[in-house]
Amino acid sequence: MVQSKRVWFSLLTLMSVGCAGVPGDVHGLDDVDVSAKADDDDVEIGMVAQAAITSSDVGVIKTEMPCPRDAATGISEEIMLGIDNENDNNNNSTIGWVGAASSGQNTYLRFCRVRGSQFKQVRSDRGSDTYAVLKLGTTCPTGSVELTRYFDNNDSCGNWLGSIGACRAYQDWYGNISPNSYGGNYGNNLTMKLCMFRASATAANFSFPALSTGYGVFGQGGLENGWIYTDDEDDNNHNSLTGSTAGSAAFLTAGSNTKLWFSRKR
Repeated sequence: MVQSKRVWFSLLTLMSVGCAGVPGDVHGLDDVDVSAKADDDDVEIGMVAQAAITSSDVGVIKTEMPCPRDAATGISEEIMLGIDNENDNNNNSTIGWVGAASSGQNTYLRFCRVRGSQFKQVRSDRGSDTYAVLKLGTTCPTGSVELTRYFDNNDSCGNWLGSIGACRAYQDWYGNISPNSYGGNYGNNLTMKLCMFRASATAANFSFPALSTGYGVFGQGGLENGWIYTDDEDDNNHNSLTGSTAGSAAFLTAGSNTKLWFSRKR
């Protein structure tokens, strides 16, 4: 599998300390494409991301196992979204099952690309059975609605990839993350797109599909459950939740900080 990896680091660091200044996870990558960015003297290191499987692809929560391979196309892709959290008095926390995600000073969400058509609304009159997956296509799957969480990330990137000083697009991510994106604040803020399946008492019976590996979704009531609390930017915070947001409290607490609920379904 060819994964995409993109990391920024300063040319000044390279000139002063050489390869010792390169982030450790860059060493040993195959097919590395390096190009200088004239506007901020950073270097971008990347590999070609996987193509979409369908127009309604989604990302499910990755476990510690490799991502499943699509039977028809052979595509298997792991995707990571990095969230640069507040440096001062950071209050990040994690409880329970969160798949392969991790959260310390910063937060890393890991997903697997799969066909969105496999997912449907849960037949239930309980709002807590509403769930969401990461949007990775041009449209959300039938039966789901789109919402957007905007993370106002740290305004000073002192703990991001070991750099110092003002933010200069040091966000760490890999895979074909579109339509999710980074921007604002020198490219450090994250716009995360979700497809939400609202529980409905009139929906058809639905069981979460069995893939070749286990996985989870944003939600509750699964085989294992947990949450990640992200301490977002403290000063002049611009976090937002837009789109079809009704019902999202089942898996997302959205304020000046963020709480995401994880639920293992297989």
